Amino acid sequence: MWSTKWTPEQIAEGRRAEEQRRRVYYDALYCQQGGTLHGFWRWIKRVFQR
Repeated sequence: MWSTKWTPEQIAEGRRAEEQRRRVYYDALYCQQGGTLHGFWRWIKRVFQR
């Protein structure tokens, strides 16, 4: 049971942190697959996501 309500800022920060953890997880997962070309493709996707 929660004793206090979360502020909108805390919720937004939690979502940002979750998104970063998700990216790290999937980047590590994708690094296990493929070679140089696959790494280049990940780099391209990362550049255009910003």
